[in-house]
Amino acid sequence: MILLAAAACRPVEGALDSGTTDPGSDTGTDSDSATSAGYPSAYTYGQYRLVSLSLNAEEDGIDVTGDGVPENNLPNALKLIDLALSQLDLSRENLNLMLADALDTDANVYLLQAGNADGSVTVDWLPGQINVQGLVEPQPTAFGSDGMPLNRMYGTFSSETAFAAGPGALSLSVYFFPPPAPPALIPVEGARLQGDLTAESAIGVVGGAIPADLFISDVVDPLVPANGIDTNGDGYVDVSKEQIMATITTLADNPNVADVDLGGGRRGVSVAMTYEALPATW
Repeated sequence: MILLAAAACRPVEGALDSGTTDPGSDTGTDSDSATSAGYPSAYTYGQYRLVSLSLNAEEDGIDVTGDGVPENNLPNALKLIDLALSQLDLSRENLNLMLADALDTDANVYLLQAGNADGSVTVDWLPGQINVQGLVEPQPTAFGSDGMPLNRMYGTFSSETAFAAGPGALSLSVYFFPPPAPPALIPVEGARLQGDLTAESAIGVVGGAIPADLFISDVVDPLVPANGIDTNGDGYVDVSKEQIMATITTLADNPNVADVDLGGGRRGVSVAMTYEALPATW
C-alpha cells in the first residue's frame, strides 16, 4: 500500500533519553540532568498560562533521545495516517487550528509554574481549568497524593533567561470534535521544556515521545468510523475499519514512523511544539 511505502522511505531512529532529572537524585549520571547549578540567573519564580501551542514543522525539533540531534516525527506520522483516513483532516495545519481553538475557548487550559534556585530551575506543567469564579486554577489531577505536581521537570539556566528542563512526563489534550465531546488525551514520555523565562512571558519548545500504541488506540481508533470509510466518494464504504486499523497498527513497530525506542519493546513518535505563556495567578 502507498501508506507503507511512504513509511519505508524515512529512516530515523533513536532511544529515549530518560536520565535523572531530580537534582536530589543520585541514580544517574546523564549529562542533561540538573545535578549541578547552571547560570546564576536573577529569575526567581513565575506562574503562566499558555496562550498558544502549535506543532512544529518536521525539521524544527527538540532533542528527545539525547544524541544532540533534534527530532520531531509527528508531522510525518500524521501525513501517513492522513492517507489512510481520507475523510478526516489530520494534517499538522488542521491540528494546530484545533489546538488554537481549544485555547481560545478555554476548552484547554495549560499552566506553567517555574522556580529558580542558584541556576537550577524547576518547571511544572499543569493541566488547568476555569473555576466557578471565572479564574484559572490547576486541575486537582495535576497533583499526586502528596500534593506535589505530577508533571514536574528539573533543569538549569544557561543564560539570564534561557533554560532547559527534563526529561519528565506530561500529557496533552486535543479536541478532534468540539465539546461536549471529550478530548483525546495524549501522554508524552521523556518530555522536555526549553526556552526563555522572564517576568513578562515563558516562551519555548516542549517535546518528547508519544507512545505509538497509545496514540493508535486512544486517538486514531476513535476517529475511524465504525462502518469504515468511503475512499472514492461514490457513497459506498469500500474500506472497513478493521482494514484501516490493521494497516495503521503496523506503523507502531515501524522505526521510520515511531522513531523513538521507549524500551521494553515499545516505540514512540517524537514531537516538538512551540508554546507561549503569559503571567497568570492562581
